[in-house]
Amino acid sequence: MTISTDSARWYRGPAQITFDGNNLGDSVNGSGVEVTITSNHSASLADKFGQTPVRMHDLGDNIEAVAYLLERDFEVLKTLLPAGTWSGTNKEMTVTAGVTDLTDYAKELVVTPLDSNHSGDTLTIFSAIAEFDGSMMYNSDEQQVFQVKFVGLVGTSDELYKIGVNNS
Repeated sequence: MTISTDSARWYRGPAQITFDGNNLGDSVNGSGVEVTITSNHSASLADKFGQTPVRMHDLGDNIEAVAYLLERDFEVLKTLLPAGTWSGTNKEMTVTAGVTDLTDYAKELVVTPLDSNHSGDTLTIFSAIAEFDGSMMYNSDEQQVFQVKFVGLVGTSDELYKIGVNNS
């Protein structure tokens, strides 16, 4: 048996990003959102046929979306760092050491292209976690920009993601 992966990566263009219904803002300076979908396969081989598969199994997909966003306000950071403990003023966060099951914080991610010609290309990851490492940078306009990677998990409905908008 051999296991293989095939990845498809595409640029989604400038987009608006919402996570758990919270508007995280738009992608920055046309950087857009990069989406990677990896399909995992297992091939059954028979000695008689060498490396030619006699049977193939789909072992599932992985999906990630990476976006560069402007820091808009503290509420955005709260959305991306749910395991922190927030003060009553919502302007201070305390993070304690230890293991946190991020599955409990998985929420729906929606990436909507800003280009009206691609409005039907909306990407929805039904259950995503945010991997935010806290690094920020400044662009040429002195705007603070941060990168966040969203990783799709299998949700309660076994659905992983959809592309497109059902207008019916």
